[in-house]
Amino acid sequence: MLLRIHVLFIMLKTAALVIAVCFSCIAIALISCWIITRTDLKLKSLWSALMPLPLVIPSYVGAFIVIIILGPKGVLQKALEPLGVSSLPDIHGFEGAWLTLTFLCYPYIFLTLKSAMEKIDPALQEIAQSNGYSYWKYFYKIELPLLRPSIISGSMLVILYTLSDFGAVSILRYQTFTWSIYLQYEAAFDRTLAAGLSLILAFIVISILYLESKTRKNIYYYRTNAKASVSKPFFRLNKLQIPVAILLGAILLIGLIIPLVFLLYLAFQGFMSNQIPTNLFTLALNSLMVSSLAAVATLGAGSSIALLTAKFKTRIAVFLENTSYIGFGLPGIVVALSLVFFGANYATILYQTIPLLIFGYSIMFMPALIGAFKSSLESINPRIEESAKILGESNIGTFRRIVLPLTSPGIVYGMSLVFLLTIKELPLTLILGPLDFGTLATALWNASEEAFFLEAAISGVLIILISIIPMFGLRKLTNESSLWTHYK
Repeated sequence: MLLRIHVLFIMLKTAALVIAVCFSCIAIALISCWIITRTDLKLKSLWSALMPLPLVIPSYVGAFIVIIILGPKGVLQKALEPLGVSSLPDIHGFEGAWLTLTFLCYPYIFLTLKSAMEKIDPALQEIAQSNGYSYWKYFYKIELPLLRPSIISGSMLVILYTLSDFGAVSILRYQTFTWSIYLQYEAAFDRTLAAGLSLILAFIVISILYLESKTRKNIYYYRTNAKASVSKPFFRLNKLQIPVAILLGAILLIGLIIPLVFLLYLAFQGFMSNQIPTNLFTLALNSLMVSSLAAVATLGAGSSIALLTAKFKTRIAVFLENTSYIGFGLPGIVVALSLVFFGANYATILYQTIPLLIFGYSIMFMPALIGAFKSSLESINPRIEESAKILGESNIGTFRRIVLPLTSPGIVYGMSLVFLLTIKELPLTLILGPLDFGTLATALWNASEEAFFLEAAISGVLIILISIIPMFGLRKLTNESSLWTHYK
């Protein structure tokens, strides 16, 4: 069954979307971070706070807005009708999925990349210039390799998120593995092909992780001295201030402002027509509760794996880390149905309970915490810990007074990211949640299924408002004093 030509087409279409989204996200994040960290752009703090905000928008909401605006008889077509434009190219398919996922996923790379760019010692540029390097040669030869761990870490999340996304590809009718698996589970009595497609997806994830681990073998990225320059190089934009601001504004316009405006408009209509979801307050509390519990539970499991991998680099530690990424690469419906089978047959006491639901979230989103925590751990020079131990500090004391403060931004970032991913997760919550247990995500989906779009918009707005809370935690990671302040 897996050797059918149709399966090959699904694989090629999935690969095309993953590659296109990944490279687009890298380009957007790299350009944005360079502008914010290396130029005298006005209102830098505001831009730094706004650029990651598309993370709060679920992919199914983004896809829905794309269809409303760019779809047949959409807002843009109606606006262009007076100019003689009777139809627009169909946004369904690859183009719509690529556009939606690119502008919703680039913050995964932006956040870690901006933090890494701010931590690069500007003295390196001075040394390079004294040796005849132009800035762009210095950037390509020295700065870009130093940014490699952050780019890879963020890109891995983008790749795995795109592989596992169901909302955008299903609404925009682009047949990737996730949508194909869902169709097989829903439409076929024999779910053998669905299981086989899931195994192919797992094999792809494992292959990607294996290749990524080979590219970073025996490479270190920490400083060898404890002092960092205070001054930072800036490029004066002068007359380019407005064009550069327009460029960043265009990114935010597509990824954040337009979806929010349309969602708020629909939600306002829902309130005015009294189409408000029942038990709205309870739904919001449930979303906050399970997202917070998932962040704490994932920290407990993921931090151990990150410590083992970063400090010891043994085969077992690398195997544990790579294995943990498989859950993030699998669709939520596959993980959910697997845990339903497990709970119903081997853990009946946990079946349809909150602990099993939290366990499912941890399986899926653990890589988000491991990547952030491990990236922070790898930036610490081992000699700092060795010096503390030589001065009589115990292992626990060294971890508490040295390692924990230096890695706290990464921990906060990882937990915040797990919170964001959990509050937007749909298939796993629908299947594993206890009876009569609902969240804002399930309420939005149920309302959309019944064509109550105004009611769905209200739930969507609340998801975004609650998701703004951990964005303050994500900004903590990009605080330039988080690492070098401790060094100095």
